[in-house]
Amino acid sequence: MTYSKNRVHACRQACSDPANRAACLFAWKCEARPGNRVVDNKPPYTGKPGLCRPGVVMERLRTGEPLRKALHRVGTYEGFRSHCKLHEAWGIEAKALVEQNAEAGEKRRLKNFEKFTRRKNWTHCARGHKFTAENTRKIPGGRACRTCERMHANHTGPLMKPDVLAKVKEALRRKLRFVEIIKLVDKNTFYRQKRRDPEFAALCAEWRKGSRERYGRRQQKRNGAKRYNWIVGLLPKSFPEAGRPEIVSNVYEAVKGRYYSRRKDLRGAFGWKYVPECISLFVRDYWKLHPTKAFGDIRTPWSLDAPVSYENDTRLIDTVSEGLWTQ
Repeated sequence: MTYSKNRVHACRQACSDPANRAACLFAWKCEARPGNRVVDNKPPYTGKPGLCRPGVVMERLRTGEPLRKALHRVGTYEGFRSHCKLHEAWGIEAKALVEQNAEAGEKRRLKNFEKFTRRKNWTHCARGHKFTAENTRKIPGGRACRTCERMHANHTGPLMKPDVLAKVKEALRRKLRFVEIIKLVDKNTFYRQKRRDPEFAALCAEWRKGSRERYGRRQQKRNGAKRYNWIVGLLPKSFPEAGRPEIVSNVYEAVKGRYYSRRKDLRGAFGWKYVPECISLFVRDYWKLHPTKAFGDIRTPWSLDAPVSYENDTRLIDTVSEGLWTQ
């Protein structure tokens, strides 16, 4: 079992004596109990002045490490100073190495700082391109030249293989979408081929033009379907299915002409935002143009004054041979 040292320090004195170990209330988690192990990032405490592992410290100092890293997990500053007093020869060599490593570290720090400040004050990149707002890209720890990056992208990397290039050209001629084309070739290779090959770039420009036209047609069709469903949703639920396209057509004509005869106050300003409040007027106009279509079922029977058909003017009342009160 493993326990933290700060949880068992209270019973250290009681357990140090074997006679009192049995009376310790924390014996199940005490560091003095056999089988328990204490985890601590601090160097082991020996109870003696000096360092417990001076050989490791000296070896690290000789490799050029600073005193802080040389004492990591094997000693403390107090232990290092006491060990230097106890062992003078060891202390003279260790202090000399500490000063030497500290001086070397300071030189490295100043060199890195000078290098950073020198690059920060650069006005041109290594190839002579000026650092402007358009030509500069910020990266972690410095700046990057966009012109150099484009040159690197244009002149490095493989092009398409002949068989893959033929398939991609055929896909471009067939006006396939880009999501289908990148299944044949990598996206970076596609753009690299476009930058290096003028013929392929011209084919891509033609494909892009057709792609934009197709996207416009799809968008127009999609918007038209949404607009149609929106207008139909404004109509009464009892409105017949056969008359809905005519209402939608009348609404489109009014919006396109920016004029609706029922709303002369909106002459030249009629738009889609006025359609919801005017939809009842469009319905009235429809029934006014088709009065006979408002009748014919059990709830609204045919009017006796309605014509028999569209070909003649004979009324239904003229075809009645027997009245309701004749019998």
